[in-house]
Amino acid sequence: MFFTTKYERKTDMQWEFKSTDALLIVQFGANNDYMVPGGIWSEKMESKKDSAERRVVNKVNSQNNTLFSGEISQEKAGKMEVEKPEKVSLAKLPIMLWKSDYEMVKAVYQARRDQRDPNKQYHMVRFSFVRKGLVNREDPEIKNFMGYRGLMLSGFQDIANTSIWNKVRLYRNPLEDQPGLTMISLNFDAREPLFEYPGVLCQECKPNAKPSWEIIMRNNALGIEKS
Repeated sequence: MFFTTKYERKTDMQWEFKSTDALLIVQFGANNDYMVPGGIWSEKMESKKDSAERRVVNKVNSQNNTLFSGEISQEKAGKMEVEKPEKVSLAKLPIMLWKSDYEMVKAVYQARRDQRDPNKQYHMVRFSFVRKGLVNREDPEIKNFMGYRGLMLSGFQDIANTSIWNKVRLYRNPLEDQPGLTMISLNFDAREPLFEYPGVLCQECKPNAKPSWEIIMRNNALGIEKS
């Protein structure tokens, strides 16, 4: 069993971390910038060339490195049934990550081009976590980030608390500059806002919406289970 409290509960799907998983990426994509934390490092807007290159990389990763593409297949009463988790919450994930073997070392925002229509854009926020034993604390970028990491941890929790997501994907990719090491990429898209940001409603916000699924992290594994 993956999750044990006063009772044992079976997680619908789980993925164990490997010893080679040096980096964990948690990435969000949304049509507006409501979720973007204040003070986050902002990269220049993605060019059409960069977007085209990213599309090629994403295609390769989706073909070869996908752990979870958004569907759960389970046998019930002798028949194979497929579920597509929607209304997924990650409200519990930030504190679970805080207690894990991974440490936040970077947070970035970028306006990106919609690959279905390069003339449109969406907003990407990415948080990067490295295994604690592998963090290079002498790296100037990491040293600088530590000065405002608390703000980014708060921003990560705000995103987790104010949104549910209708598309979740998970990949394990090789680290190009670190032979033998891999990265886990957890991607959330199709945002359904509960609030614009904590306590503030927007026109499309659904404060009473209830999640149907949740992402959790326990016992050196990521899991998705029904709420």
